[in-house]
Amino acid sequence: IAQMHALCPAPVYGVWDFYFGKGIVGGYLLGGQVHGHEVGELAKRILSGENADSIPVVTECRTRLMLDHRELQRFRLDLHAAPVDAEIHFRTLSLWKQHAGLILAVGFVIGLQGATITWLVIVIRRRRQARAGLRESEANLRLTLDTIEEAVISTDTKNQIIRMNPAAEKLTGLSSAEAQGQPLHQILSLTDKKSGEPVALPSLHALVQDREKTRFSRAILRNRAGIESVVIQSAAPMLDERGAQRGVVFVLRDVTTRQQLEEQLYQVQKMESIGQLAGGIAHDFNNILAVIIGHGELLREQIEHQPAALEDLQTMLRGAERATDLVQQILAFSRKTKPEMTPVLLQTVVRDALKFLRSTVPATIEIAPRISADLPLVLADSTQLHQVIMNLCANATHAMKNAPNGRLEVRLEPIHADAEFARMHDGLRDGEYVRLSVSDTG
Repeated sequence: IAQMHALCPAPVYGVWDFYFGKGIVGGYLLGGQVHGHEVGELAKRILSGENADSIPVVTECRTRLMLDHRELQRFRLDLHAAPVDAEIHFRTLSLWKQHAGLILAVGFVIGLQGATITWLVIVIRRRRQARAGLRESEANLRLTLDTIEEAVISTDTKNQIIRMNPAAEKLTGLSSAEAQGQPLHQILSLTDKKSGEPVALPSLHALVQDREKTRFSRAILRNRAGIESVVIQSAAPMLDERGAQRGVVFVLRDVTTRQQLEEQLYQVQKMESIGQLAGGIAHDFNNILAVIIGHGELLREQIEHQPAALEDLQTMLRGAERATDLVQQILAFSRKTKPEMTPVLLQTVVRDALKFLRSTVPATIEIAPRISADLPLVLADSTQLHQVIMNLCANATHAMKNAPNGRLEVRLEPIHADAEFARMHDGLRDGEYVRLSVSDTG
């Protein structure tokens, strides 16, 4: 068979299955094992006592149609033309048919790994986006805290400082790094503005138990350098979205300047009340002086031939006239009128103000007016000018209260403001002006 397979150019077919695979294409092949089995069955039946004549003759061939796929390919025989019941042996199977289970298993594992990697990529991307959003949110929060003027201090549940914004650093005199982890009561030294007693800072437990969103109070804060500031403090608990306690946020607003302005306003209101009272008294006193001066003028006509009595009367009238001038200045000071811009001789206003000031300035302080001659008229409100001069001189007097021999100098002089001078003084145009300056030795 091997020699025939090597030399024969045509397909070789056979009838015995033991030739199959040795070079024949195939065919309806007989099997010795099948025949032996059938002979054994017949012998068994006969030995069992069965009559041989009663056993039917086998008329069907016990062959199997078997084809060698290699030989079919060698002679270019169409496999699809073979009968359906043909057994095709030695077929070169595809990788899929040879290892379908393994391929499916590997594909499932690869698919599972791909799905896992895809899920991990999505999770990592979302986590990065969440971190980027968190960083942006923290940056916005930091920018907001760094921008606002209020001092913001946040603590944990143990009342230890977590963060301070720049306003809090400036107010306390400590940097956020220095204060971080420190107990709040060691950083904030607050005393009650009225009683001077230390102010107890509210704890997280107290804020939550009282169910108060905020607490406001005014106190005095002493920083590390010993500088005191008037602050309004508020505190509120920090809770997360689940309602868990995270700490306390303290907000302090420096109202020192506001406090000073309130005190100044109170002082102005008090001075206004005093001015109104003085104006009322001066008005009544002016009526009394009018009676005294009027009757004194009548009396002067009656004693004009009595030199001694006339001299005393003249002295009395001069004193009454000075008192009248003083009353007029008090009335001008206390009068509430809208500014009226009129041509004013500034030297007259200054002299009247200094006369009024002389009675209130200690005798140890010398008042030295330096008024230039031939000053031009200025367009101003005389009442406002009078008040400005009085305020400037009062400030100068206070500056010299501890000086043994003070000197208050009021100077009036004409000046020419050129373009450069006008540029350095907002709202001023070049031209001719009168300059009022008040100086002291305090």
